[in-house]
Amino acid sequence: MERREFVSILGASSLAFVAGCSSEDSEPTQEPVGSGDSQDPTAETTERTTTQAPQSNPGLPFDSGKSHEFEGTGVDETTTFELSRGTMRYEYHVPASQGTFTSELVYMSDERGDLIDDQNLTNLGTPIQGEFVTVVSGGEYKLGIDTPGDWSVTIDQPSVAENDSADIPVTEDGDQPTYIGLINLPSDAEVTATKSSGDIFQFHTITPDGGWNLPINDSSQPEVTRTIRHEGLAFVNVVGTGEWSVTIE
Repeated sequence: MERREFVSILGASSLAFVAGCSSEDSEPTQEPVGSGDSQDPTAETTERTTTQAPQSNPGLPFDSGKSHEFEGTGVDETTTFELSRGTMRYEYHVPASQGTFTSELVYMSDERGDLIDDQNLTNLGTPIQGEFVTVVSGGEYKLGIDTPGDWSVTIDQPSVAENDSADIPVTEDGDQPTYIGLINLPSDAEVTATKSSGDIFQFHTITPDGGWNLPINDSSQPEVTRTIRHEGLAFVNVVGTGEWSVTIE
């Protein structure tokens, strides 16, 4: 099997990020982690559910893995680096206003993994600083960046076990993208999000076995309540461009 070649995000892959933007509102939005579908930030609500059923054994624990730091200016791709199978925490910082910050994780190993391989990571207006968590199959990767100015990212892989999880209710607030631990979600769990009208806001979950769900993708309503539709352990990622708060109960 031939080694898979890296495709620059300046090519066809970057089109997925902008395809979801409305002609009435070209402001960028965050692509859900692990998703190949672009989302429309001007839609009142878009709800997506994983096709993978919840599993009683989520594949935990995950051991701690690799750490990497990258920085640069403008459009770039990193050298090939290794990740272990498990969690991946992705922190990014773009200090100046320069349009958008788009990044993509590209799987370079010969054999496909059992979790998530290629991932659209960010497509957000700048300046921006944030973080989120996802899961990766492990192997060799490259990171593609598309932004006009300076940027820096840090990747690390913390260990995670089932006893690290928190039960609901959980309340969190902030003013930048972040993730909310590992949460034990019952089948009827709901999330209520409050924010300013017009601010980009996404709430999505990702399970340790790679399933994902996007209950909220909304830029219009100041308060939204949705059923999460994930039963069991899941990480929660919040992508908000202004002040926000979420309650899971």
